[in-house]
Amino acid sequence: MTEWSLKDAKEHFAEVVSAARKSPQLVTDGNGTAAVVIGPEEYARLTGQLAPPKTVTWNGRQMTLVEHLMAMPWKEGFEIERVHIVPRDVEF
Repeated sequence: MTEWSLKDAKEHFAEVVSAARKSPQLVTDGNGTAAVVIGPEEYARLTGQLAPPKTVTWNGRQMTLVEHLMAMPWKEGFEIERVHIVPRDVEF
């Protein structure tokens, strides 16, 4: 974890934020630790607040990709045939 003084963190804020995407950044003042700057992925992991899934509109209804795939009608015994293609010879 990289340590920044409050003064340096203010002067180099863009660098602090950029570095926080890779690892937490410790900001200190005269009284000790003032803040820890973390990236959005780490914040989501710690708080359990993951980004909401993206949705699509299908037949006038908003749904996630998973919901859309689960709503597809499947018939019992439906199988997809594999196509066996023989690759052509290539000379190098």
